[in-house]
Amino acid sequence: MQSSQFLRQVNQVKGLTDMADYVSLSDQRRMSLTVPPIIVQRPLAAILSAYDDLIENNTRRIKILEDMAQMIFREWFVNFRFPGHEKMPMVDSELGPIPEGWLSGRLGDIVTLQRGFDITKKEQEQGTYQVISSSGPGSTHAAYKVQGPGVVIGRKGTLGTVFYSERHFWPHDTTLWVKDFHGTPPLYCYYLLKHMGLEQYDCGASNPTLNRNHIHILPTVRPDQQILNNFSGIAVSLFKLKRNLEAKNANLRATRDFLLPKLISGEIPVEAAEELLA
Repeated sequence: MQSSQFLRQVNQVKGLTDMADYVSLSDQRRMSLTVPPIIVQRPLAAILSAYDDLIENNTRRIKILEDMAQMIFREWFVNFRFPGHEKMPMVDSELGPIPEGWLSGRLGDIVTLQRGFDITKKEQEQGTYQVISSSGPGSTHAAYKVQGPGVVIGRKGTLGTVFYSERHFWPHDTTLWVKDFHGTPPLYCYYLLKHMGLEQYDCGASNPTLNRNHIHILPTVRPDQQILNNFSGIAVSLFKLKRNLEAKNANLRATRDFLLPKLISGEIPVEAAEELLA
């Protein structure tokens, strides 16, 4: 079969699926689709596999960067093995021994949490600002409620999930967001809240719910400001690398999806697509 004929069949099947929210398994089994010969399939598959491999490699690197930041956080602020800790005496506190100059207190001394803002899908207008719900960024809106950088916590439904937004955003009513960092670097607060396992503080009778008043009183330590600033510098650099890889993956996916129909139809030759990967 010619590739152009195959493309028409693909579009016909897509048209069927676009017309309905659900296509039954029996209808799918009745669909007839002839594929191009192997000699045509192999170079197309090789190009698409190359894109998938690049995306997978970047995804692994993103995970490594996130793990590195969390590991540094644990070493510095949980195990107290930050640079220069050997010369820092430990002092007693209500939370146990902590480095001299650090303060014991409550989470509310570091962050002030605020309930998010309700907005329905119908009320959202096309825009670039992320609407962050308890399950994470899921849509965008033309307006924002909070200036970035910011930190959001799942409050209702999906509890304790923590998200960081570098840009302005709209925290949904199902979340809590950090209204005041009290001079603490936002990325430190992000990793602190992730480390605390807030999902365990569910206070909902029927639906999982977090109460900010219960969270504000949780005991924690406020580190020395210089240590906080040093950590923030490292975390910002790692986050920037992570963000660049995420942008590369978005571009790779868009290019792959753009090329697929054009390669099948022969509009773009395989050689030209291979040059894009060089």
